[in-house]
Amino acid sequence: MSQSRVWYRKGGLASWDYRFKYDPRSLNDLKIRKQWIIDVTQSLFSILKPFATPGNAEVGTFSQGDEAFLVQHDDPKYLEKLLQFLRSTDDVTDVTISLDLHCYEIDEQLQVKKLSLGNAGFLWLYINLDETGQIYNPWENYDPVTLMLSIDVNIYAPLLNETEQSLETARMNAPILKGFLKRLEKELPFELTDQDGPWYMLEYLEKM
Repeated sequence: MSQSRVWYRKGGLASWDYRFKYDPRSLNDLKIRKQWIIDVTQSLFSILKPFATPGNAEVGTFSQGDEAFLVQHDDPKYLEKLLQFLRSTDDVTDVTISLDLHCYEIDEQLQVKKLSLGNAGFLWLYINLDETGQIYNPWENYDPVTLMLSIDVNIYAPLLNETEQSLETARMNAPILKGFLKRLEKELPFELTDQDGPWYMLEYLEKM
């Protein structure tokens, strides 16, 4: 765990899970599903800033497993290669986009500086397929197509021992995360099904 006086970093510290509103029968059409995955992926990229920039991207497939495709964030044709793989692959089951989070750090004198936290979160789009390439829905109320946002830092809320420094840190950073969550809900057709994380951070964000 990496820690400072007003925030800390820990893998999988907080997450938001979403259920997509869609017609499963339409996504069983391969052509429609491919374009749908591409559209969702492009939408995610378009709304990231100023919350984050994309890191490495991985794609899993039913036939090849979790790491069927990997593109490095510094590849000049990063997005082009990612979309081309999605366009040419029939059995994509998940797309994972690592995130470099953009925040502000406040020192003890309440001076502000920009802070980039590499690989401090990810977006995970999941499509559960069966061996025939159809959407797999094994039981009622199961969500075979989901999206998860996971972050590793609590810089978006003051710690329980609130100080002027921690309050200012939260005041600067919380709107960045909250704005991204709002853009997600506006841009993509889904509903929040679960959220997990430190109660004080979720409560702080909820009050905004």
